[in-house]
Amino acid sequence: MSKKLVKNIVFTASLVLETGLHIGGLKESVGIGGVDNPVIRTTRQVEPGAKAIPYIPGSSLKGKLRSLLELKYTKSIIPATKGKVPEGYLRVGSNFIDYGGEGKATLIPVMFGIPADEEEGTGESISVTRLQVRDAFPSKDTIDGWSQNQEILDGTEVKAENSIDRVTSAANPRFFERVPAGAKFDLEIVMAIFEGDDEAAMTALLKESIAMLEDNYLGGMGSRGYGKVRVQGFQAETRDEAFYSRKTAA
Repeated sequence: MSKKLVKNIVFTASLVLETGLHIGGLKESVGIGGVDNPVIRTTRQVEPGAKAIPYIPGSSLKGKLRSLLELKYTKSIIPATKGKVPEGYLRVGSNFIDYGGEGKATLIPVMFGIPADEEEGTGESISVTRLQVRDAFPSKDTIDGWSQNQEILDGTEVKAENSIDRVTSAANPRFFERVPAGAKFDLEIVMAIFEGDDEAAMTALLKESIAMLEDNYLGGMGSRGYGKVRVQGFQAETRDEAFYSRKTAA
């Protein structure tokens, strides 16, 4: 029998870019003077007639938070190969991961989930993902600021970079599109709490992953200075059975 859902905790915050952010999108075509690496955009209409704007996919943020925790707490991570999963490991994406039998590492697959085709034998507690990370969209103030800045086009700037051939010393200029520093995105993360869950431990681990993110990077090319972020105004709202009953009665 499945565990009973006790409540949801809705965490909200602002994610502030301290350096430019690049999360890659679809490159339809590149013309003379165009960018080689555009950012991902959404067709979500912020207001009537608005153009598509950059956003942060929930999958990108969730994957980054998870990977930081796995690097810190898991017992072993090895590249996945075809065939049977080694004893004591779980297949997660392109890796086999040994979460160990105790400690914070064991909360990671519970909170972040396991791919559906790898759930067999993992136990009931892992089969229901606790965390839902929403897509994050720019705040209204950020969008208004972009519209008043002639150097920002549809929420992005273009940064020119050179790669140097180590043999010929020839320069290879490339143009990267990125969301400029100072932009704020509205974050929302929902954590489901089931019977028997350690709410305090899971909440603490989520906050720890966010603190680790601030000393790492989000998106691509972090080693070049991209993707430094700060999370501010982190708040939590508990939504239990009484909350949803009131909403239904309203």
